[in-house]
Amino acid sequence: MSMSMMRVCALVLLFAAHIACAAVTDSVFLVGDAGLRGENDAVLRALRTDVTASSASLGPGHVTVIFLGDNVYDNGVPDEQDTRSFRAALKRLRGEVQNAAVNDGVRVFFVPGNHDWDKAGRRGLANIRRQAAELTTMNVEMLPRQGCPGPEIQNAGERLQVLFLDTQWWLHKFDKPTTTCTPGTKEGVATAIASALANAGGRMTIVVAHHPLTSAGPHGRDLESDATEQDQQNAANRAMRDAITRSFTAAPPLAWVSGHEHTLEVLKGTSARYFLVSGAGNAKHADVAIPDLARGDWLFAFPLRNQPRSNGGYMRLDVPDAGAPSVFVITVDPRGAKQTRFVQRLD
Repeated sequence: MSMSMMRVCALVLLFAAHIACAAVTDSVFLVGDAGLRGENDAVLRALRTDVTASSASLGPGHVTVIFLGDNVYDNGVPDEQDTRSFRAALKRLRGEVQNAAVNDGVRVFFVPGNHDWDKAGRRGLANIRRQAAELTTMNVEMLPRQGCPGPEIQNAGERLQVLFLDTQWWLHKFDKPTTTCTPGTKEGVATAIASALANAGGRMTIVVAHHPLTSAGPHGRDLESDATEQDQQNAANRAMRDAITRSFTAAPPLAWVSGHEHTLEVLKGTSARYFLVSGAGNAKHADVAIPDLARGDWLFAFPLRNQPRSNGGYMRLDVPDAGAPSVFVITVDPRGAKQTRFVQRLD
């Protein structure tokens, strides 16, 4: 066994001993950018196994799976007249649902991403609404609804509140709803986020969205001057992140959870207490993570330059009956072999 593997094993054993006195009551699986391969993808198959085990252990209503956007590459769900692309899109979407909604006691939600909005293109609003309608027929739900920005609120058990945001709505250059959404302005969204955080009723809060606030993948690193609104160096992206983080001032959330980068990252947060990036939801679809300590406090990042980009993965947030939740980072190789790479108590 390598020294690095020994350190991981020791970390997991120490962590297990530390939480032995607390019982896990709810688990939330976080998987992003999983819309490339369909039901036979190794990461999605591994997810199914873990969700099934958690559901059997915790019981109905205590397991939630959240897909963090880019649920269908490359342009979301197109018009049915484009028969071949439409069928391919539905096959990918069904693959995610089938590997997450393993029984009626598991709640499954999808967050929109830029690829779901027609890769941020002109047909974005139609494509995102079409995806939401298809998910409804599969007995799962996209949040926020109807291309609106959110926040929409769901509870995951007695101790955790989840705020769903559509960050592509902020960045989208083409048609998007405003007057039909409540709130329908950027200022209104920020105010609603602050209100939801302040009125959580003693629950901890995670905010789930597609775009990261800070990340080590290609969208977060120093890029050329032609960076698009999908990149953190872009002015529109910075303005969105600044407006959202200001809404955290009075009551910071436990974590901001995102995809977008095809990486797995855990950072000590600034505006939120932690930043979780879980965008490696398909095997052979990872990007190298290059943490920049001048921009953040990385506790974990994968894959680094010397690690296999063929591996993907996801995260599991375990909420105990008392004390802080814990995040588990799980990687999966193309053959389906799983490994818990990192565990962090979110104190």
